[in-house]
Amino acid sequence: MKISINYKIKLIRKAMLLFLFVAILSSCDDNPTSSSSDEAPFIPDFSVMEMDISYFTERPPYKIAMQNSDSDDVYFMAYTYAVNSANLFNAYGSTGFLYLGLAELGNPKYEDNVWNWVYSYQTQGAFTEMKLTSRPASNGFEWNLYLTVDIAGEESLNNAKIMSGFSSNDGKTGSWSLFLGSDVSANNDPVLKFEWNKQSETNHKTGFKIYAENSSNQLPVLEIDYERDDTEFLINYMNREDASAKVIYWNISSETGYIIENGVKSCWNQSLETTAC
Repeated sequence: MKISINYKIKLIRKAMLLFLFVAILSSCDDNPTSSSSDEAPFIPDFSVMEMDISYFTERPPYKIAMQNSDSDDVYFMAYTYAVNSANLFNAYGSTGFLYLGLAELGNPKYEDNVWNWVYSYQTQGAFTEMKLTSRPASNGFEWNLYLTVDIAGEESLNNAKIMSGFSSNDGKTGSWSLFLGSDVSANNDPVLKFEWNKQSETNHKTGFKIYAENSSNQLPVLEIDYERDDTEFLINYMNREDASAKVIYWNISSETGYIIENGVKSCWNQSLETTAC
């Protein structure tokens, strides 16, 4: 996926500020207690969105190439896109849920029907504060996460909204958006969006979208959807910058699968060899 250099630089600078904040908080030993007799809402867990691609990782192409020679090219392509998709999920998804997980370090307070977690830390040349809010919504909770980072001689964030989302009461369904960070009053469009629907360990769907910064086009530049239904797995991969679309399907019972690239379907058999569909 191609993204402009300026966008990459800005994203990296924001990420550095955020990860510095995480490092500072992680060094603290808070031992919090709840200020309310009511239980704070369940904070979403990244594990609900993880992609299971063990079918591919247990069958790396370099191990089967010696047996199948050039007849595994279809499987190799599917392997590449499945692994890349999972890496993107893990890299971007774990970043967002890391910030939500920091709520466990704080002291939740309940006031005016809203849960608030506020953390602040002052050190020489740096002040950081994070505020997580959660309020009841239809069959679940609405979440918002704000960040202030003031570092001497560096770009600062002032009450920037870096995440917002929703999770159901049981945590099985939800969504969240990640922002680069701007003043809370600004019209701040997300750069990342995740959705999940995990009914069981063998029946779940997740989706991931990445948007160009300050783009008036609401279509994501990259979109990946993942689905498991018992023994069947499916990944839909769409990169709109290079107009490429792929569908990867595999079945862990039959150990077969296929890839559809730009409308052309190609299959592999139980031996991972290219075969007629």
